[in-house]
Amino acid sequence: MLSMWKIHPFKNNPFNNHFFKSNSCKNNEICIAATSRHAGMNGGRDGARYRVLAMGLLLFCPVTLWGADNFRTAEYERNGAALDSINAAEAYSLGFSGKGVGVAVIDATGELSGDEFAGRVDSGAGWISSPWNGASHGYAVAGVIGAAKNDSGIHGIAYQATLLPLGTTFSSNTLVNAQLNVLDRPDIKIVNNSWGYSIFNDTVQTFSVDRQIELLDGIINNNLMIGTEMAKQGQLTVFAAGNEGHLTPSINAGLPTLLDAYGIDNTIANNWLSVVAYDPSQRPSSAAFIASFSNLGFGASAYTLLAPGVNIVSTRDANTTEKFSGTSFSTPYVSGVAALASEAFPYLNGKQLADILLSTATPLTGSNTPRAVLLIHKNYDDHQNYLSSDLNVYATGNAVTFSDEEMTVFLARVREDAFFDNLTDEQVRSAIRARASAQNINVLTTEDYQSLFGQGMVNAYKAVQGPGALNAQRLSNSDLSSGTFNGNYAIYGVDTQGYSSTWSNDIAQVKNCLLYTSPSPRDTE
Repeated sequence: MLSMWKIHPFKNNPFNNHFFKSNSCKNNEICIAATSRHAGMNGGRDGARYRVLAMGLLLFCPVTLWGADNFRTAEYERNGAALDSINAAEAYSLGFSGKGVGVAVIDATGELSGDEFAGRVDSGAGWISSPWNGASHGYAVAGVIGAAKNDSGIHGIAYQATLLPLGTTFSSNTLVNAQLNVLDRPDIKIVNNSWGYSIFNDTVQTFSVDRQIELLDGIINNNLMIGTEMAKQGQLTVFAAGNEGHLTPSINAGLPTLLDAYGIDNTIANNWLSVVAYDPSQRPSSAAFIASFSNLGFGASAYTLLAPGVNIVSTRDANTTEKFSGTSFSTPYVSGVAALASEAFPYLNGKQLADILLSTATPLTGSNTPRAVLLIHKNYDDHQNYLSSDLNVYATGNAVTFSDEEMTVFLARVREDAFFDNLTDEQVRSAIRARASAQNINVLTTEDYQSLFGQGMVNAYKAVQGPGALNAQRLSNSDLSSGTFNGNYAIYGVDTQGYSSTWSNDIAQVKNCLLYTSPSPRDTE
């Protein structure tokens, strides 16, 4: 078990050369250090001992400006379960609202009118396609991110963020053109993508060779090329995992894993997040906690987060609100928390924002582990034509008995899938019980089961206080240096660009085994 290090305040001028470091650094571990932004760094890669260098940071305890309960207004409470589950009010109490941070929304609307968005729509907003009747999806996604805190309707997680909506028909051409528009805006650090294809990491390699080549040359290559350029200029790409009940995300959300599977140079992983949906009205330990429609994080755990995605109230248009469910509405919660963190630390790039969100998430472990997961699995052919749906139950034990409350939730969820319309309520219950029986349940190892939930639930309160861990598994070749500290180290360099800021979380260490041996689980204390 690695040590957890609390970095204490600088007592003198923070731009003097102060170091805070462990004297018990072991091989393949990160040790934490802080120093002036003017410290020298050289190139190199050899060696297996690591230190982390954070330049020019002021490290104090957070100061609460106003109690969290003061933010739990009637407007807040319309999504109170969702916002409370990610500790939004506590983040607001530290003074953060997303003010001054731009978030691109590639979706189905190029305009955001009405009081909820007045004065905070970027001048570059517009339609990539012709306007069409799918605009309510884009309005709702934008509302989850940034609807105003104005004592009317609802407010978004980052209610003072600036939004850049780019309207598409979700066709490949309009989506690519929208992404290219964002590439022309390097000042926009966060890119929300509440869309995807009905092609999944767990099925794509079963397609014909010709179809796989078609996808590699088209969708996969386009997203890789654009994603690479976005990563180079410090943008964070946030994707919905998808709503088809697969263990793995769609090929867009799970692109880093797919690239590894095909042996393609993976230049995007550190700037990429996939988002799974949960039901904030359920306890994390409940079998009904994970949304039954949601694709999960198997194979993509390292860059997967969970966020609320069931019965989310958001803006349908300029004047009305409505309840929405789907990973489309989980994703903007993660993008919005990234905006809060970017306000707190305006010098961080997209990769570093991802580091914070992943390392501060609330893991679904111990008493917070869902005791089972029911997925409504949708089957598609290799050209995205829907075929059928079936029910699957996953757990680490040989059988599960669901409570009456869980069964009631499951019944409502299954009823939303037209494939089961010919079944009576009792037949649906019987089908669910059958899938949870010892003969039919899908039993996973503890490690594989935990991987479904990625790094856990996005946590706004912790995110605005800096990283929760410095993770050697997320280092790139450019982070590897030699000479500093008389040895070879991975340097986690942070250029604060003259800002003073607070990193007040305990910062744990995560071993770097990927460079030398097989991956190991997150190892923190």
